Amino acid sequence: MPKIIAPVSSVEGAMRVLDAGADELYCGVRLKGSKYLSYSGRPGSCCLPDYEDLRRVVELAHAGGATVSLTANLPFMADAIKWFVRDFLKRCVGQGIDALIVGDLGALLLVREMDIKLPIYASSFLVVRNEEAASLLKKLGVSRIIAPQDATLDELSTLVEKCRPRGVEIEAFVHGENCSNVGGNCYLLHCQRPPREVYAPYDGCATAAIAGSCAHDTEETLVSVSARIPCLFFFDAWEIDQDQRVHEVGRLPIIDAFRFCSLCRLPELVATGVAGLKIVGRCQPVEFQVKTTSVYRELVSLIEQGRMDQFHEEVNGLRESSPALRTLCREKRCYYSPLFASPGRPEP
Repeated sequence: MPKIIAPVSSVEGAMRVLDAGADELYCGVRLKGSKYLSYSGRPGSCCLPDYEDLRRVVELAHAGGATVSLTANLPFMADAIKWFVRDFLKRCVGQGIDALIVGDLGALLLVREMDIKLPIYASSFLVVRNEEAASLLKKLGVSRIIAPQDATLDELSTLVEKCRPRGVEIEAFVHGENCSNVGGNCYLLHCQRPPREVYAPYDGCATAAIAGSCAHDTEETLVSVSARIPCLFFFDAWEIDQDQRVHEVGRLPIIDAFRFCSLCRLPELVATGVAGLKIVGRCQPVEFQVKTTSVYRELVSLIEQGRMDQFHEEVNGLRESSPALRTLCREKRCYYSPLFASPGRPEP
């Protein structure tokens, strides 16, 4: 059965997520001397504060039979930052981590140059979609590929079929806000939300609740969590008809990737043979990380035991008890659902 791969951003979160049933943890670390920056594709506030905390997380994980992967997956490498990336990697490896998640070929070559003897996981930033790309990364030392967020069940099955004989695992996303940058380049990585007085309507949008599914049900918490995500902003949109007339459409989340949850499709996802199920949420509160890990742990266990009636009962019970999850279902923010299941444009 696939491993449950959970995000953490604190020692407390690591302890609680491990108790919730995580098989693997993944995390970033703030850069030394900086309160805000990291090399992990997330702001420093979403990372462990220092190398000492990383060591403590590793010790906790190993004591519980779990592993820790470091997110060193900023999607670019340049000569100007090579010196501090080398120091960062060396310090993190020294804390006993089990694997490196790398999001750039330049960074991957740097890891090889440093002769780091750890498994290397190819980040979704590398956008691996076919056997040829997987073969290249295998030659460069990659042992696991994190599939793109928009991969379909058929694509995952094909990747597993082609990569497993080569000794390469496939990891798939299961829960958390999805990325709309399917080409692997994010231009919103360090964007900040406009001031409240400039973009007040965002606070009341219908999709605010998706950032807290399976964790919180208070509107205040849900809004504060999701308010940082530029991809979810609503934009004023117009369309041009065949007569070249312009019509106002309304306010739409036009760059929102429109996915968040995979609970209903979990049996089919497990059947693809993926090695890991990844929860997105390094920037989420500890409560979200813990609750979501617990939910997926329980549901995967039910699938493993063949108790499918109870599986469906549990999913239905989650819907009934969580207003946030009902919002996701109503707007069909589903990983791995067929394209024709999309409801079209959600109401702002």
